[in-house]
Amino acid sequence: MLFFATLWLPGYFLSQHGLNLKSVGWYLTIPWLCAALFLKAGGILSDWLYQKTGSSRLARSHLIWSSQLLAAIFFILLGFTHSLGLSLVFLSLGLGFGFMPQPAFFSTNIDVAKQRSGSSQGITSSCLSLAGIIAPLLTGWLIDLTGNYQGAFLLLGGFTIVAVVTVVIFHHPDSEFSRV
Repeated sequence: MLFFATLWLPGYFLSQHGLNLKSVGWYLTIPWLCAALFLKAGGILSDWLYQKTGSSRLARSHLIWSSQLLAAIFFILLGFTHSLGLSLVFLSLGLGFGFMPQPAFFSTNIDVAKQRSGSSQGITSSCLSLAGIIAPLLTGWLIDLTGNYQGAFLLLGGFTIVAVVTVVIFHHPDSEFSRV
C-alpha cells in the first residue's frame, strides 16, 4: 500500500484525471493527511483497547483486520469510479484505514516476541521490503497491460483482503503458542 501510494498515485491523477503536476501535489495532500490522522488514531485506539481489555487479539489483531478490510473496500470502490471527488474520498479513506493499524501491527512484535522483538521486527520489515519490490512491478505491468489503474486498485484491494484473512486465521497473539 505504501509503495503503491508513493510510486503510482501521482501518475494516476495525471493520466486518469488529467491534472497537471502542480495540482497533483495539492490533491495528494488530502489522502496523506487522512492517512497521518488515521495512523495516530490507530495507535491511540490500539493502546486504549489493550489497557481496557488486556487482550492483544482485540487491541491488535481485530484492529488490524477490520481496518484493512475497510481499506480493501475503498480501494475496490476506487477501481470503479471516474469522478475526481469520489476518487479523492475513496483514496483518502483507503489510505487512512490502510495505515490505521500500523501501530498495532508493529506493537505485535513486542507483544508476541518480547525476547526477540528486534529479530521479529527485522523479519517483518524484510517482508515489507519484498512487497515494496513486487507490488510496483505488478502495478506497472497491470497499468501497461490495461491502460488504466482499475486492475491496480483491484490488485491492491485483493492483496489487502488476503492480509485480512491471514490475520483472522493465523494472528493469535494471546495464545500460549505465540509466546514460545
